[in-house]
Amino acid sequence: PILSTTLLVMMGSNSSAIFIGIIMVLMVLVGGIDWRDIGVVVAAGLVGIALMFGAYKAGWLKESRIGTAIGRITQDDEATMRQLISSKRESPEWRQARAKLDQPVGALLAIKEGGVWGKGIGRSTQKYQVPVIFGDYMFSFIVEETGLWGAGILIILYFSLLARGTLVAKMCDKYYDKMIVVGLIILVTGQAFMHMAVNVHLPLVPQTGQTLPLVSHGTNSFLVFSVVFGILLAISKDAKENMARKEAEAEPIIEHNWTQDTTA
Repeated sequence: PILSTTLLVMMGSNSSAIFIGIIMVLMVLVGGIDWRDIGVVVAAGLVGIALMFGAYKAGWLKESRIGTAIGRITQDDEATMRQLISSKRESPEWRQARAKLDQPVGALLAIKEGGVWGKGIGRSTQKYQVPVIFGDYMFSFIVEETGLWGAGILIILYFSLLARGTLVAKMCDKYYDKMIVVGLIILVTGQAFMHMAVNVHLPLVPQTGQTLPLVSHGTNSFLVFSVVFGILLAISKDAKENMARKEAEAEPIIEHNWTQDTTA
């Protein structure tokens, strides 16, 4: 199921396929699958990645979606520059190549200009230069206006969400509930950290186009994550009620005879 689902998602987005595949592997690990089975799958995946990378370097996969994914992971800016030079000015290919170069550079410039304290709310200038900064590069926009302290608060909030989800997963008695909590928490926090990694141009992290959960602009994304948090809150409430009921039903280990103490 993991392989088939990942391959189907890969038809639309390589980064989403990899992200969903990692989440599914972590969920089955929480479900108690044998580590040796996971080791076989991981080893096969690494061999496949090595073969695809070799084919990409040989020039066989340059025009395919796999080639696009490898090019993003390896930060193949030279290929983008060649596309920009060889394309006709203002053509769709030229605009696409220009956007690929403008977005990461503009995001890094926004982070640099933000500094420690930021420019102040509403004083961002890179929002006029970087395309879709309110979606794919929301983190750099926040850093430019609020500085590193604002970015630190945002990171702490996402780590707090991850820690809270871990506690809820530990309270769950059913493996089904536990796997759902783990999958949804990793979905939210993992997407957030991937978004931040893309914004700071971290090596080996491709430009995935992942938005910042509950912060970036997007109605559909906000609705989806609202449903996700609704599911998490429902499972958390049920887990707390089950724990309270078990504590109430549990008998004390040592029973004290209060009648004998009063008559003595």
